[in-house]
Amino acid sequence: MPTGNAIYQVSKKYSVIYADLPWEDEEWRNKFRIQPVQTWLAAEALVLLWIPMPLLGTGLVQLADWGFDYAGTLAWKKSKDDLESPSVYGQCEFMLVGKIGCVKSPSLLRHNHYEAAGSGGNYKPQGFRRLLYGAGFLAFGESATYLDLCGAYWAERFPDYSKGQWDWLEG
Repeated sequence: MPTGNAIYQVSKKYSVIYADLPWEDEEWRNKFRIQPVQTWLAAEALVLLWIPMPLLGTGLVQLADWGFDYAGTLAWKKSKDDLESPSVYGQCEFMLVGKIGCVKSPSLLRHNHYEAAGSGGNYKPQGFRRLLYGAGFLAFGESATYLDLCGAYWAERFPDYSKGQWDWLEG
């Protein structure tokens, strides 16, 4: 069972936003095209947006629409086992890093290439969530707050999807 806090309305400001949008699900994708993400953001914030290579331009536009400046890109090279099943997304997937304000993101971007096996099913390695949690702590200290925009989507499909200290929007 997920351990984060499901929220129906966003009432606090978040400094770290994790977005693994289900790009193949038109209904969910459209939901976040129109969501007022800016109203949920602290004055200084990071966004970490997963994007498959064919949609890289779309991801950059999404960052700008949400009010973030592009700060860098992380690449996840999938393990050989993950490549055995065909994927339109290819050998690598990317995480766009965006920032608002004077957030220092170099610690997150000091290594921009990570190799790891997926967590099973169709979601990203859980190690990335620990990496991102650490980046939030380095950038904002104990006051960091974390929001997983699509956590409800992934938790519905994969019961072992880990929330940790991340709040998420209820579907």
